[in-house]
Amino acid sequence: VEWLQGDETKIPYIEKQREDIEAILRSAIESNPDILFILKQHPKEFFQTESDFLELNEMSELKSYPNVYYTVADNITDLIHISDFVIGFESTTAIEAWLFKKPTSIIRTQKDIPSITLTEKGLDKAQPITHSSSQLNHFITELYEKGTISEFEKESAKSVRDKIKKDSIGYT
Repeated sequence: VEWLQGDETKIPYIEKQREDIEAILRSAIESNPDILFILKQHPKEFFQTESDFLELNEMSELKSYPNVYYTVADNITDLIHISDFVIGFESTTAIEAWLFKKPTSIIRTQKDIPSITLTEKGLDKAQPITHSSSQLNHFITELYEKGTISEFEKESAKSVRDKIKKDSIGYT
């Protein structure tokens, strides 16, 4: 509720978003059994006890797939480095991925949830936003067939990424 600034009326939207993200990821995982999906729990979900790590999130129900590596503690930089494509929710990890020249996308299906980081930093204009399973599968197919994701490579998105990188770390 802290993330919603005390507005508990947004909880149903968050729950729907969690379900949507899980469905989108599940579809991608099932449609691409030859691709390893690395799912990393967000650091703000870290709690004090081992049992707290098992709380339901948008990825926790997907860790039993043979092509999924689910992690809580692995270093995000190491994971980005070995990845071909980085997908987030509302994450500044995208900036790190861009430094490694990795394409990124954000999964977002509920418009009524505040998107502080997305709009404040311009992350919503710097990379494609995945709204559906078919869209994510299209990005994955395009990446592996053409070596790039055309929506990610748009000049308008590149210029926003350059501005974000410069504002964040001082240079592009």
